Amino acid sequence: MGGEEDNRRAATLQFDQFPLWLRKGPWSPAAYAFITLAVGIWFYLAPRAVAMLPPTQLTSERDRWISLGCFLWCMVIIGLLVSRAGVWPMYTFTMWSWALIAIRFLAIFVGENVPIIHFLGEFSHGPALINAVIVFVVWWMVLFPMIFFVLKSKKDRDFFFKFNAS
Repeated sequence: MGGEEDNRRAATLQFDQFPLWLRKGPWSPAAYAFITLAVGIWFYLAPRAVAMLPPTQLTSERDRWISLGCFLWCMVIIGLLVSRAGVWPMYTFTMWSWALIAIRFLAIFVGENVPIIHFLGEFSHGPALINAVIVFVVWWMVLFPMIFFVLKSKKDRDFFFKFNAS
């Protein structure tokens, strides 16, 4: 298949491109029980978690502008990726992590004047940090070394290293 067709298929979310067993199941009863229990516990504990939040501090003017710069940097990376590879990379965990951290930076910048956006920026702090750590650790400490050492030719290893260092 050509790259253009792959991009189109990924962008249109045609789920028939995935095997039937991934789309239809069968799901085990344990999966339903786990999801129900997890959502139930989340709803039960959410009010307590919100009550335990420290009072929200307003960020300094310097931090707001740094956040805007970080947001713009994230958007440049996302924009370059989409312009060069199409939208399909946006369906990956890595790019969702980039998008979440970009939204967090924007919320910090804008949130000073809009309390609900400020709250969303604070609320997304944990997930954005966890996603960034997972992406960094999994890629650089697991996948990168595995791929690098599996590549047979020095030319391929050099290209792979240069690509990842750019």
